[in-house]
Amino acid sequence: MSLRYFKTDLMWGSYMRQFFLISFVVSVLSALAGAVPAAAENNSFGFFASSLQHYAQGSKRGDGTALPEKEKEEGRFRLSFMPNGFSVRSDTTEKIYDFKARQLLFIDHEKQTYLLSSLYAVPAFKIYEKKNREMMAEVMQKAGLPEKAVGKFELEMIFGAEANSEIAGAISFKTEDGKTGAYYKGEEVASYQSSAQRLSAVQQELFRKYLAYEHALHPAIAAHIAAESTIFSSLSYRNKAFGPPYLVERQYSLTETQPADGNAGRLPDSYKRIFAGDKRLNAVLELSQTAKQAVLADYLQLMEERLAAQDYRGVALVFFEYSIHYGDKEGLSQLGPFLKKALQDAPESSSAREMLAAIRQTPKTKEEAVKAVAVLEKMRGENMTHGYVLNIFQANYEAALGNGAKAIGLILESLQQNPFLAGAYKDLGDKYLQSYRMMDAWACWDRMREIAPHHGLTVPVNTFESQLRQQFPEYF
Repeated sequence: MSLRYFKTDLMWGSYMRQFFLISFVVSVLSALAGAVPAAAENNSFGFFASSLQHYAQGSKRGDGTALPEKEKEEGRFRLSFMPNGFSVRSDTTEKIYDFKARQLLFIDHEKQTYLLSSLYAVPAFKIYEKKNREMMAEVMQKAGLPEKAVGKFELEMIFGAEANSEIAGAISFKTEDGKTGAYYKGEEVASYQSSAQRLSAVQQELFRKYLAYEHALHPAIAAHIAAESTIFSSLSYRNKAFGPPYLVERQYSLTETQPADGNAGRLPDSYKRIFAGDKRLNAVLELSQTAKQAVLADYLQLMEERLAAQDYRGVALVFFEYSIHYGDKEGLSQLGPFLKKALQDAPESSSAREMLAAIRQTPKTKEEAVKAVAVLEKMRGENMTHGYVLNIFQANYEAALGNGAKAIGLILESLQQNPFLAGAYKDLGDKYLQSYRMMDAWACWDRMREIAPHHGLTVPVNTFESQLRQQFPEYF
């Protein structure tokens, strides 16, 4: 299963792959930081941040315009601790990390909207994006372009590392005149100064998570900073990558400490929820909040009606629709006799058996997948009752053929007709995941578990999340 995550920067845009490469960073006001008073349990901390991004000559933006050799970004944000998480807020935008619920909220206070996502999306992205970068580096090496290959240390700085990473053991620290430097192979890759602002044990743990989520620091360096039990007064580090940009220099400075705003980390009741980044998925998820959900009795009535109308393909499609919706053995056992009779009574001209063969087969070759798609495509065009169920099966064949965008569109079409097809959300989440749209993937998987918590397809998602917790405990 291939996995990626799309993110937001600290200026609170929508999703951007560059979050860990070109995030919101800082400039130096360390003199102010020295005047910060001793800690209080509910203090919040103001920071000034800047980043200097370096681009190779001839680099261009996505719209084709030329990039400068250097480009600076700066701004301010506030970090506030809460009992179960923390908030990071700029002027009108805010991120709230809730570790009890394992959720991440992106709030636009100006538009009065919010997007609720899963914390799992972050480490999941880091794992798979790191793997992709490692493969890219290997390709560069084999192509005779070692200077273009990003090293393991650089990848671990940006995307994190497992606890037993060999790189962590090669990082050393040296403190001189109140400043601590982190060194790798003789190069100072990060430095920080501690403030007088002490952290409680709870705050220290949250601060460690803040460093993990909001900074592109090697975990060994982040752990060393958090172990000081203080907020840093200044922090600087750099990230190198196969750009653009190829180098980002980051600086953060603590500018003020004050009692936490009572509204920090609170979501106003009047704000409107945005369910997903993909507008089509958002519309489907909104529909699922208000539409009436069919139950077993409804499906039994539908199958009886289709069988009485001698709509044998319709009987089969209703059976599969229930299976995708709920997937429970008890319900399927009650629906099964209708399907059995339909197959017994169906004449060859009904093409019910051909449809079932196309649905049930597991293509072993590209040619078999293409043939199955052709059969389903033809039947979908025949305006069958519950024909939208075929979309889900065709989508899996399309994905296997490399047609990911079409596969997503097909499943969304089926969910527009029945927004409670839990199994379809599982498949759709997989497709988003393969398309680097991690938050949309979890939006699908979470809705699946809300609709049918005991569906068999919830198991691989639950297992995957368990693996993430074990592999990256610092995020949870």
